[in-house]
Amino acid sequence: MRRLSLLALALFLTLPGSAVAQNESGPAYGLANGCYALQSAADNRFVSKAADGSYRLTASQGEAEKFRFQATRLGQFLLYGAAKDFVSGGDSGVASASAPDGTADWKVVGNAGNHRFTLPDAGGRALGVDGDRLVTVEGQGAEFLLPAAEGCAVYPEVEINATGQTARSPNPFGEVRGTIDAHMHMMAFEFLGGSAHCGRPWHPYGAPYARVDCPDHATGVAPLETALKGKERHDPIGWPTFKDWPDNKSLTHESSYYKWVERAWMGGLRVFVNLLVDNAVLCEVYPLKRNSCNEMDGVRLQAKRLRELEDYIDAQNGGPGRGWFRIVTDPFQARRVIN
Repeated sequence: MRRLSLLALALFLTLPGSAVAQNESGPAYGLANGCYALQSAADNRFVSKAADGSYRLTASQGEAEKFRFQATRLGQFLLYGAAKDFVSGGDSGVASASAPDGTADWKVVGNAGNHRFTLPDAGGRALGVDGDRLVTVEGQGAEFLLPAAEGCAVYPEVEINATGQTARSPNPFGEVRGTIDAHMHMMAFEFLGGSAHCGRPWHPYGAPYARVDCPDHATGVAPLETALKGKERHDPIGWPTFKDWPDNKSLTHESSYYKWVERAWMGGLRVFVNLLVDNAVLCEVYPLKRNSCNEMDGVRLQAKRLRELEDYIDAQNGGPGRGWFRIVTDPFQARRVIN
């Protein structure tokens, strides 16, 4: 059997900066995780949710729906409503949805206080107004003001349960102190065809979609898990109960969720080396797969996912370069970033 093909990438974890100042005509990074109402810039009416799940405009600010702007990537957000639902711009119009997908993942661009909303993953449709209803339209769509609100629903996420500030150096070239994890496979959820590993270290839609078991485990049939752990059955629920996994004896379940890595960073972790890993022979033998078994395809995909995670953490912290997670390629970058 061929030995594992390994490619090392060094990751260095850094202190979050302040929120990015929004460019007048650029992506609205600074809205991340904030609580806002939507107000039509054309006539100052507010967006409210009707009994049928559609969204309408009303003159009463007291009837305005309050939305949590949950960042999914740089400049894109889920609009999370009071009923733990999502504003979706599907084929049937703009309406409440119980789960997010590409029709609810809005790109927001600000211009002198006004904002436009589009759906890059759903044909580029834009959020517009037709009479007193929200609709999707071709082109630029309507402009909206985003007055700050209070009392938004809290988007579900794994808690860190830690507080405090991390140490930083007064200069970028000073001595570095902390711990290092020299061997980690954070993107292994994509190896062996992408279906042997359960869960993933992050998901654009958060913990409810990242901390899930493999579909075949729900039926109690988990041959790879059974062979590696020696236990025939386990509770398939991950987050939020964490009854049976993650577990240090389970090699098929994700155990490096990004929030746990953030907690480790807060506790002193400054470097981890991420090994991109694949094995074509095992991939071909394992019956379930969704990715190529070519090892270089595998490691390139894992490297891509690593950079997506870096962007995702930046998005949660206010914009490009503002997150605590940085990929570097030499010791000089590492020292500067850590300090």
